[in-house]
Amino acid sequence: MIDLKNWYDGHLYAKFLDPSEKTLRSMVVERIAPETTVLDAACGTGSLVFELAERCGQVTGIDLSAKMIRYAELQKEKDRIQNARFVQGDLAGMSEPEQPGFDYVTAVLLFHEIPSPMRPVIMSRLKKQGRTLILADFRAPLPLNVDGLFNRIIEMSGGREHYRMLRSFLREGGLPGLVQMCGLTIRGAACDRTGNFIVLEVR
Repeated sequence: MIDLKNWYDGHLYAKFLDPSEKTLRSMVVERIAPETTVLDAACGTGSLVFELAERCGQVTGIDLSAKMIRYAELQKEKDRIQNARFVQGDLAGMSEPEQPGFDYVTAVLLFHEIPSPMRPVIMSRLKKQGRTLILADFRAPLPLNVDGLFNRIIEMSGGREHYRMLRSFLREGGLPGLVQMCGLTIRGAACDRTGNFIVLEVR
């Protein structure tokens, strides 16, 4: 199995980046109906999974990074969370069920980290898994305010290829552009107060 390895995976991400994404996660959670089932794609340290577990029936997190999954599993055991599970896996290799197995699929800060040709492929895979997609990512165009400059610096720290994918994501219209390309429908949208992030409800 492919194992994505980034220098910031696991504890470093949880300590320095997870706190800055709290507002974005809250915007996602408030769009999820109680007692439902959720698949969190690219779940990372499991922060969103744990917040969703407080209101949902069952939550599954999937991530390509074994280090992220190990961290999430340790947190799950520490906090004794019963209605969450984690899977290391490749989104592109997920099976395509005849009927969606989840009420929702969430994907937070995923698509700007995927090469352009693979974005529609991943979107199609996710849509087959869930009845409703809740997507969150950088807003295109990314503002030139203090938060926008900070986010650019953070993304540059991920490496040249990482930043190149962000730039192509923004150039291609971000999430709204990708959703339109895939022939899906936006049912709701919201931006954070800084204008740097957008959350879409897609069907």
